[in-house]
Amino acid sequence: MAHKKNHKLTESEIEVLLQVDDFSDITLDDELEEEQEISFDRETYDYDFDVEDDYSTDEVIMPATQLNDCISFDSIKLLLPLTEAEYVGFEVERNRFFRSQSPHIPTTKNEDMLTLLGTAEKQVGTMVLSKREENYADKSMIYEYAKMKYPNAKPFFDFCQRLGIGHMYFKNGEFVCQINGKCTARKGYLGLINKKNIYKALNKLKGNLIKFDNEKFLEKAQVLVVHVTNDIKVSDTNAYVKAFSSYLPLRTDKFSVLKYGNSGYEVLPRGKQSPNTAKNSLCIYNKAGEIDYQDQYSYQKAIGAEGLNLAENVLRLELKLYNFKAIRTYLATDLKKDTITLKELLHCTQTPIIQKLKELEITQEALTKARGEYISMLEDKRPTLAVLQRMHGVIHLLKLNDYSLDKVRSYLTVETGKDVRSDELKKDREALQRYIACYKPRTVALMTELLACVSY
Repeated sequence: MAHKKNHKLTESEIEVLLQVDDFSDITLDDELEEEQEISFDRETYDYDFDVEDDYSTDEVIMPATQLNDCISFDSIKLLLPLTEAEYVGFEVERNRFFRSQSPHIPTTKNEDMLTLLGTAEKQVGTMVLSKREENYADKSMIYEYAKMKYPNAKPFFDFCQRLGIGHMYFKNGEFVCQINGKCTARKGYLGLINKKNIYKALNKLKGNLIKFDNEKFLEKAQVLVVHVTNDIKVSDTNAYVKAFSSYLPLRTDKFSVLKYGNSGYEVLPRGKQSPNTAKNSLCIYNKAGEIDYQDQYSYQKAIGAEGLNLAENVLRLELKLYNFKAIRTYLATDLKKDTITLKELLHCTQTPIIQKLKELEITQEALTKARGEYISMLEDKRPTLAVLQRMHGVIHLLKLNDYSLDKVRSYLTVETGKDVRSDELKKDREALQRYIACYKPRTVALMTELLACVSY
């Protein structure tokens, strides 16, 4: 396996590398150093091009089943402008939050009530308002009023540890919070957030720290970051993950492919990242492998043995959208304003994961064409000599260049002395597709079955 060292990362890529099971540790605030150096040691080229032992297309592939019947999300980061506090009926248990100059940084274990209020060297104030703050009544200055009534603060550590609820804080007159699908998990259900269970998620978010009207919160809460997630029940998760590894190299000159834990892949767009870039990544992984890899004990208890058994057969597709440009690109193409509300998100009619797979050239049309070419090859007994030479020539070049078409292009440029553009590799991609169709028919069948059940 090849690795790239000391790769200078963009903010989007740093966010991906910092992903942890608890979404509370994720922040997209501008305090993140864009030029931070991190070793890019998850990039992978361990793609599967081994010839399948049995070329038969008659093998029965067990149907894949989409577990959720409406668009669902694993993680959502929300912002509520506190100029809307009165409208949504927002209330806060002020003695459970402490004032902080850096509220966006998640609370640590030594920031509990006893430490900060009793034994800390420097006394820390709670969010309880002073007389001056209480008496401030100039509502014509709505932003100043919001900042005065809701000073910068975050909860004491004592109140932070709730399954599925990430970091929440007040900053510059705004309330920011994070929830993930674990807050809806139960025995036999892995947990995702959608329009059918959003009230359960919001009630879990509120707990005994805050209060608001659910319907009005849905109207006014703005989505900052979201992970669109689709759980697919399959007969063999590893086989499907392996099937993806045959198709991902088809576009590796436009995408970087990283290992995702020990159970899958994460695909990021390559190229310069700017504020106008739709920052996103696609994860494909075995849910049970992710649970084992991250030692999620409280989550395992919540879903029980039934949930753990289900996870063994769940392939998760997760499209992570890190900024509004990405959210509008994949979820709200007709949106005119620069925000999307939680209510708009939950009732989205776009098909973001299908769109992303299409960008990776993984479509039913491509698979149908590939299988058709394979059948014709069987009827002709074998591919033509020219097709066979190109197929194996491309595989040979890929093996020499870590299965990266971009490296193949660079190699050809050096060897020929001519600049080889990525679009000139079209014939090589077609040859690679023929190779997969000819020598890996079960892989094509698995991908066909998977795409047939994905509705968004």
